Amino acid sequence: MSKYNYGDEDELFDPSNFQEPANTQLLKEEFNLNCTIEITDLYKRYFNPLDITFKSIGNKSNLTNTLEEQHQNFRIVNETFYMVFEETEDGRFYHDDSRIYEFISLLLFKKDLNVINAEEKERLNEFFNQLIDLFILFKVDYWNSYYSQYHESLSKSGFNEDIEEITYLRQLLDKWENISNVEISLRKKDEYGSVIISETQKVKDDILKLMLEPFIKRKYYDFINSYKLEGEISNEEKLESKLYSNEVTSKFTLTSFISEAIAILNFEGIKPSMSFEYFDSLYTMVHNNTHFETRLTPTYEFLKVVVPALNSFLEDHAIKGFKKKHKHMLIFSLLRSFSFIPDKKGLELNGNEDVKEDFVKQLLR
Repeated sequence: MSKYNYGDEDELFDPSNFQEPANTQLLKEEFNLNCTIEITDLYKRYFNPLDITFKSIGNKSNLTNTLEEQHQNFRIVNETFYMVFEETEDGRFYHDDSRIYEFISLLLFKKDLNVINAEEKERLNEFFNQLIDLFILFKVDYWNSYYSQYHESLSKSGFNEDIEEITYLRQLLDKWENISNVEISLRKKDEYGSVIISETQKVKDDILKLMLEPFIKRKYYDFINSYKLEGEISNEEKLESKLYSNEVTSKFTLTSFISEAIAILNFEGIKPSMSFEYFDSLYTMVHNNTHFETRLTPTYEFLKVVVPALNSFLEDHAIKGFKKKHKHMLIFSLLRSFSFIPDKKGLELNGNEDVKEDFVKQLLR
């Protein structure tokens, strides 16, 4: 279990100026946890470790058994979390987003922090360390070894755009192959920006196909050139591609997940083609390989795992009649301490408390 106690006088802090909100000097108190956390029966009620299989060459070795046993029972961690405060002549005051001790006191005892007795203070410190342990266990198993990998790839320039490109081509080819169900109208606006309804013209199917064909083929062959797939397409498409000069930059090393999905489909005998079927298969493969909805970020996916677990832990140990707002804000403070607050309006240090609580509520739905 981590060992940090409320009221320690030798706590270290980094006097870096957050510069938020303006004209207020906020300091960051950093805690480094470099130790072994035992996965106790208590933690196992809320934390489901990721399965890892240890394999050895030949017969199963004693080392393999030892590693599996260690993985089931503890984690060796080196993690950092922080709390934000302001130092004044009257003492240290934690920022509203770092009132972890205060919220624990309210949840456990329905008491302000400054009136708890020695026994309650000891329980508060124990509960604080349990919360930190639980969060770190999730971070080590789910974030460090899983979601962070996708977070890193999504952070690379171009990844989101390439996901959108596949989605765009998939939808475009669906319309192309079902042109009779597609309707496009040409509209003209007057000098004031209003549509002249009487001059609206519906584009007929045969004309629409002539208009869309060069555009779709340009998008398709740009995709082929981007991922260096010229050697994988049909001979007919190879000849046709020469009509569309290569004006794009290769993305092969940039978006490995997409390239891997293309390779998997190729191994299964599904070659690139200008068809909805191919891009639907590719879109599905990318989605399955990344294990998260492309509309969500890995950070949100991780929070959807850890926040419900923290919520259950708090509800199981809180005093009867506790205020849900205190529970929600304690969870938000923990997310802030481990730098898992998204860059979203209203969630800044000087953001609105109701917005922050709503953010936690959304993660619990």
